[in-house]
Amino acid sequence: MNWRALPIPDQTMLRGRRGARAHPLNIESVENKEGAVNILLHGIAGENYYHHTDNPPYWHVAPGSIPELYVRESVFKRLQQVNKALHSLGHELFVFDAYRPIEVQTYFHDVWVPKYLRDKHPDWSEEKVVSEVGNYWAGGYPDVASIDPYSPPPHATGGVVDLTLRNIRTHEQLFMGSYFDDVSPISFADHFEGEGERRMLTMSEELARANRRLLYHVMSSVGFVVNPNEWWHFGYGDQLSAWNSDVPHAVYSVMYIVKK
Repeated sequence: MNWRALPIPDQTMLRGRRGARAHPLNIESVENKEGAVNILLHGIAGENYYHHTDNPPYWHVAPGSIPELYVRESVFKRLQQVNKALHSLGHELFVFDAYRPIEVQTYFHDVWVPKYLRDKHPDWSEEKVVSEVGNYWAGGYPDVASIDPYSPPPHATGGVVDLTLRNIRTHEQLFMGSYFDDVSPISFADHFEGEGERRMLTMSEELARANRRLLYHVMSSVGFVVNPNEWWHFGYGDQLSAWNSDVPHAVYSVMYIVKK
């Protein structure tokens, strides 16, 4: 199947929905009993974006970040399926982030992103800043013990990954039209679909659209659901993914990491 020729569905309605953190969550589900898998030890490429300094636009190690990339067992198996499908095209996944310590979540939601937006848009009201932060970062908690098990941030569940595609041979990441964590509408999963309906795209924009389509469809083919605001963010079993795909309930609550 030529996924690059298949448009990403219009995400406008999903972007306008609110209430994912209140979506039903079955804490007693079989999936919620799954353990954590560090995908870096099992053949999936990646590097925790928040745990090194070559990470624009931050350029510093985020407080509380970790080098590992943990996901739930079922999520790991799906990532393996995606890589198998991509290998025939000469591509593979490259993961930026997976399980995210609550300290990292809280730092970016409460400190870094609000400051970035205030500096970039001094004319914005505080209400506008808070609203825009919420489009890209879920609210955190003071510590992991304080997390409401029925309303965890998506990245705290082990059901969410931030990723892109790269060439297997050269390890060069495919062009997606924006960098990871760009807090602007260019990060919308369907951004270039909408732009292509309004005007003639440049060749680089057409390439970005094709690559985003490939990422979207190969991830969707195994059950992942995209965050409409972020082309790189895909989830399975968390509240946001369940909410956006009209699944009756989520299956993943907080994932606790026990290091031996």
